[in-house]
Amino acid sequence: MKGMTQNSLSIGDVIRIQIDRLAFGGEGVGRVEGLVVFVPLAAPGDVLDVQIVETKKNFARGSIVHIIRPSADRRQPPCQYYGDCGGCQLQHLSYEAQLRAKSDFIRDSMRKIGGIEWPHEIEVKRSPELSYRSRAQLKLDREEAAAGALESRQPGPSEQHDRVLIGFHRRSSHSVCDIEECVVLEPELNSALAELRTTLNSPGARRVELPRAIDLAAGDSRVAAHPPAAGIAADPIKRRIGRFIYQFSASTFFQANPSVLADLIDSATLEAKGETAVDLYAGVGLFTLPLATAFKRVIGVESSAESAAFAAANIGASGLSNIVFRRRRSEDWLREHADAIAAGRQVATDFMLVDPPRGGVEGAGRHLIRAAPVEICYVSCNPATLSRDLARLIKHGYRIEKLLGLDLFPQTYHVETIARLRL
Repeated sequence: MKGMTQNSLSIGDVIRIQIDRLAFGGEGVGRVEGLVVFVPLAAPGDVLDVQIVETKKNFARGSIVHIIRPSADRRQPPCQYYGDCGGCQLQHLSYEAQLRAKSDFIRDSMRKIGGIEWPHEIEVKRSPELSYRSRAQLKLDREEAAAGALESRQPGPSEQHDRVLIGFHRRSSHSVCDIEECVVLEPELNSALAELRTTLNSPGARRVELPRAIDLAAGDSRVAAHPPAAGIAADPIKRRIGRFIYQFSASTFFQANPSVLADLIDSATLEAKGETAVDLYAGVGLFTLPLATAFKRVIGVESSAESAAFAAANIGASGLSNIVFRRRRSEDWLREHADAIAAGRQVATDFMLVDPPRGGVEGAGRHLIRAAPVEICYVSCNPATLSRDLARLIKHGYRIEKLLGLDLFPQTYHVETIARLRL
């Protein structure tokens, strides 16, 4: 062990470091002589011997060589593949520590990116820790059997030299970590994974989407696949959330943790009411249908043809007649809507819900400001782009009235955030 000064770290050096916190992404953060060092699989409070594997001007990255003194939050990961498989980043932390870390991710992003000092607690609503995922995107690959046991003997002519790898990407890699089961998947999906393993002779596609839903007619559940694989069909499936039934397919985006979807919908829409609501990036209508019970008129906007078709089917099945659904890019619809308000052809809406992809509403942000809805609910899967967008809205007169997180993906660094704003 050698003493280090700032910018003197080299790849291969071994240092002793205490971890102070977690960064968004799940890596532990510590400092050596003022230089920030990121350490995967570390816990706040750990004292570690770490080998440097990457150096930059302002930071370094290391891997754990030895845990000198473990954090009180550290635990034995529940999954045998953890650390090799890259699907989870926080299994080595107690669940309470995971929730605290995710609250900190939101607060730190608000402060550092948005310049927003939120004075209140940021609750992160909990979920079942394990067996919660009702859909998975499995990675497929083929491993040539030219190594290992086959190297020591001449294989027979009828032997299969290759095997199919099924699982998730390895940590910091695009190679496939082959798994027998995943602790965060629902049991039905693990059964489907086992079926794929026994029936696939060739990977064909490089990935397969597996969602599970309740088969309402049969009264049981089933799994779909996209593309169809190992006898698992790609037929549309349905899920009930509250009073509504949502139809979607294996290739359509739909939230993967059904246990918290009712909380997500309530947190985004509860107490909202008025004449008109708009649901942008609406998908298959997850928020559109509940909004239609509180507003006289609701407009849903979605660019995906497949998602918009399912939204139309879900609206039809709901019996609600006060919804207009448009298959448009949300940015384009919002620009035209803002132009109409500026020209006096329309008035500002009472409530606008935006649930954009990870990049946020950057392209549509100026049109959202021009449209000036009385209230905005921003649902985000990325605290960084959320913080950027909220700072812009605050600059133009909005104030945050509610801010909370939902743990849609326990054992990972991901956190869903809901911000309610008003002019």
